[in-house]
Amino acid sequence: MNRRQFLGRVSALAGGILLPYFPGFARANYLYLPHRRKAFRSSLPAYTSNGSLLDLSCTAAELADGWTDADAINGVSQAVTNQPGADPVATAWEFDTNTFEAGCMAGRNKDVGSIEGLGTQIVLSFRVYLDAVGTFANADYLQITIRRSDWRLNLALTSDGIQVRDSVGEDEIGSGLTVQDSWQVWSFDIDLSGGVASGTADVYLDGVLAEAAIDANYEEASTDGYVGINIYGFATSDRIAYLDWFKIGDGFA
Repeated sequence: MNRRQFLGRVSALAGGILLPYFPGFARANYLYLPHRRKAFRSSLPAYTSNGSLLDLSCTAAELADGWTDADAINGVSQAVTNQPGADPVATAWEFDTNTFEAGCMAGRNKDVGSIEGLGTQIVLSFRVYLDAVGTFANADYLQITIRRSDWRLNLALTSDGIQVRDSVGEDEIGSGLTVQDSWQVWSFDIDLSGGVASGTADVYLDGVLAEAAIDANYEEASTDGYVGINIYGFATSDRIAYLDWFKIGDGFA
């Protein structure tokens, strides 16, 4: 078996492709390039949580592991494969409101353990695909919530942008940063070292700082360790979002 035959067999067995290349144009050689796999698109950007408390790959088995079904009216939350169709990943969690109605939502929640146990630095990161969301005013958005016993982070991902709840109300991060029909990686580096009333967060989008030291000081008695993921469809049908992975930890990876 000559070199070309050998490399051809390796390529076939490995599921890759064999491409010619021509160093100095002296003679043809061959370069093996493996197929790009879906996991490549999920490679982690900079400033991603280490997932020390929660590290989800958004599989069906994980969804079945204690995540309470909070679907209401026509909403459906489920694990799917090879979705979304425009840019699929191997496994994802899908949240779909279907036909709109006041009170309609698709959601899951779980007590994942003590967020207070992470200390004064909490890093939340997730990879999300907003297939279709609407405005905050119309209650047609994706909400992500994490809670301590004395504090919570409420995020609203809307067609207008992403908002965070502080001690006064909802504040937009940056301007129009959410993109529909595209994967985005969001990270929130939360600093509670000055107490929850002075909490702040640095926000990263796809590994780049989007805004520094935003207020993250929403004080409210709650259940330590609660994580909620909900999409609402009060005014518009078929509000849909996908999660590829989801992490909470005490620092960056």
